[in-house]
Amino acid sequence: AKMASLVELDGITDEADDVSRSHTNILVAVDGSPAADEAVHKAFTRHYRDGDRIDLVYCLEKKKFADVLPSEAAKRKEEMAATADRLKRKYDALYKERGAKGTFHCVSSWDAQEGIMAVIAKKNVDVLIVGTRGFGAVKSFFLGSVSKYLTQHAPCSVIVIKPPKSEVPAAHLAEVAAS
Repeated sequence: AKMASLVELDGITDEADDVSRSHTNILVAVDGSPAADEAVHKAFTRHYRDGDRIDLVYCLEKKKFADVLPSEAAKRKEEMAATADRLKRKYDALYKERGAKGTFHCVSSWDAQEGIMAVIAKKNVDVLIVGTRGFGAVKSFFLGSVSKYLTQHAPCSVIVIKPPKSEVPAAHLAEVAAS
């Protein structure tokens, strides 16, 4: 059974800071994967204009440690926190290098979809950019797809960035070639 919805958005304000509505508020979902890195790269190189705001969001997904032993849950939490810290340092440097406005947000939620949707609502997002890992239809059906969910439910435009071909799982390339 799914736990009650609780999204912790510490420090995220309702307003889009000092960005006027003539500029775009962009949100990029990141998870440390090559697909997310590609989404960030394309957000900055293809979609960002001077005056826009690019916020990044990483979700600490509580469902990833809900049904495991306490020792394993603690280990997973530590790994996710370390990933969040590494990504924050990496993207803070990118903001500085680009002279861009924006913030790296780390939110705690049951799953990534819930956390991303909460940030969209709080930050008045115009465009959401997400990466996709390129899983085949069967794997996506069983595991779910964050990008698919967001394209169907987000109240803003959603751009889905495919991973570089070298990063697409070999099994998926074989599945596509066979069809």
